[in-house]
Amino acid sequence: MTTTTGRDAGGDGGEGGGGRGDIAVSGPDFAAWLEAEGLTLRAAEDALGIGSRHSLIKYQREGAPRLVALAMSAYSAGLKPWSRK
Repeated sequence: MTTTTGRDAGGDGGEGGGGRGDIAVSGPDFAAWLEAEGLTLRAAEDALGIGSRHSLIKYQREGAPRLVALAMSAYSAGLKPWSRK
């Protein structure tokens, strides 16, 4: 998976995003991650906490923002959502 780090990632990491500077993972890499994890678009919606299939299709074509790239990494590492204990 190709990602950028720190300030190089650009944008605020939100799902909205605008220009190419907001892309942290490329479209082909996002699609490869889905395949490697064995996730359908529906399963990826749940796994990443994204409520829009349209967004996932867009990420496959245009790439995904840093926030989504981080969620992908957390999912792959088997991390659960943070909670105060």
